[in-house]
Amino acid sequence: MIEYKAVISKEGEQRFKALESLDEVFLKVAPRIVEWLLKNPIKRNFSTSNRSFYEDLSESYKALKSKRRGSPYPILVDRGVLRDAVMDAKVEEVEGTNPSIIIRPGREVPYLKYHAAGTNKLPKRDPYRLSEEDKQALARIVKEMMIDAINGDIVISIT
Repeated sequence: MIEYKAVISKEGEQRFKALESLDEVFLKVAPRIVEWLLKNPIKRNFSTSNRSFYEDLSESYKALKSKRRGSPYPILVDRGVLRDAVMDAKVEEVEGTNPSIIIRPGREVPYLKYHAAGTNKLPKRDPYRLSEEDKQALARIVKEMMIDAINGDIVISIT
């Protein structure tokens, strides 16, 4: 599970108040935000091109996975249960002064929390991880989506 929040500058929020509530605009664009996340950074996290994005597999696990699957990569995919659950996302909208969306896997995967946080034997490999470039791109996309509703410059940061 991951939560993305849009933080709007005070100037943008003041301009916005004349239009409608911030929650309403953000939540209107939320489905498009999720679509972008699933098609871009999250999909990449499950691809073979993610090798430099995560700490590599141990040599013993590479050998085991190669024997079972023909290749040790992609890192986060063995049978595809985790990938399928994450890509079949459920979105929860959280209203408030800082509206947010929470993306949850489509079904429960008990070991997701170990990948997301890491353990003493398993390095952290969060399937919802965003690179700094992803965060900048997402902030730009959210701004572009919301700019129709807010006339003027706004500052959005993604946490």
